[in-house]
Amino acid sequence: MVAETKPIALDNELVAEQREWVLMLTNVILIVLSVTVLAVQVKFSHAAPGDQVYTTSGVIVLSAMVSLLLLRMDRYSAAAHLVVGMTFAGIWYANIHVASNVDVKSESVYIIAALALPALLLGRWWTVAYGTASALCFGYITAMLVRKAHVSSDTALGFALDNVVAVAFMVYFFVLISLIYERAIDRVRSLMDEQRESIVTLKEMAVKIEENELQKRHFYRETIYSVTGGKLGICDESDVAYYLEHADFSLSLPDSSHLSSARHSLSKYCLDAGILPIDTEDYVLAVGEALTNALKHGGSGEVHGGRNEVNLWMAVTDHGVGIESLILPRALLMKGFSTAPSLGIGYTIMLDSCDQLLLQTGPSGTTVVLIKRLAPVRKVSLEMLPDTW
Repeated sequence: MVAETKPIALDNELVAEQREWVLMLTNVILIVLSVTVLAVQVKFSHAAPGDQVYTTSGVIVLSAMVSLLLLRMDRYSAAAHLVVGMTFAGIWYANIHVASNVDVKSESVYIIAALALPALLLGRWWTVAYGTASALCFGYITAMLVRKAHVSSDTALGFALDNVVAVAFMVYFFVLISLIYERAIDRVRSLMDEQRESIVTLKEMAVKIEENELQKRHFYRETIYSVTGGKLGICDESDVAYYLEHADFSLSLPDSSHLSSARHSLSKYCLDAGILPIDTEDYVLAVGEALTNALKHGGSGEVHGGRNEVNLWMAVTDHGVGIESLILPRALLMKGFSTAPSLGIGYTIMLDSCDQLLLQTGPSGTTVVLIKRLAPVRKVSLEMLPDTW
């Protein structure tokens, strides 16, 4: 029986693996960019070790390296939150430090660019959270600028308006992209689930078809065995293996020109085994019918002959396509039956000439074992002789 199929759970391994790759590459890029910015500042701005650029770059590089270590330990969530949080902390510090020196510079662009990190690594709600915190940071910086006498309120307000609007736009944009991405992923997962369910259904159908085929072959086997009074048995490969392995000789017939010599050899073997000439003629005729079928449907054939104390047998094999289950009973039992795949199968002739017939057939070929009982030798003792003296 086919086991009940459980609903297929969504497989998130692929998505998790891709996120880990994104985090790893993000850490590497953050390290490279921070070191590059620091090198440029030192080269052209003559930044001293105590300047904020050293602190910001150091925080970002250290957090990225620790994040890589956590990622190697399969702790994605901790690694992602660490690198995002520390990167924003470093950038916020840099902007506040510049504002405390009454100088509005381009550090604010790093805050806007960094909003891509939570969107890629943590999710859209973290993008909103870091965007809101960044907007508050710009508000604090604006308040600091206004308190400075030589920075006009219009300049400070323009600075705040430009940056807050930019942050709001980037948050909206990243949230929208995140929603589209998640819906696309959900759709892909849904399609994959449907495909898997279809595959499971097809497998169940294949199992049922195979079970039906086995039941059908079992029914045919029992029916044919009963109709023929036990003379004809439908067998498996293991059932006919004995007759092939214990054969006294084997003959190969690549074409029909070898049939005549094969019949002569088979007749001699039967006569030497003690089978009567008239029975030998009928038996060899039946074996010849099996060889003819092998040549016709398999292109070539082989015959393996052997005997023991009870039986003599000839096993004829070919490598054709076998006999289809649907035509098996008619092909074996109906005289004169013929179709394209079973033309000329004379199993009724074989049944009339043999004491038992075994048939194994399948896609890889057919084996027919024709069994003839040897006449029991009666031992005569002196005690059984009539006393006529």
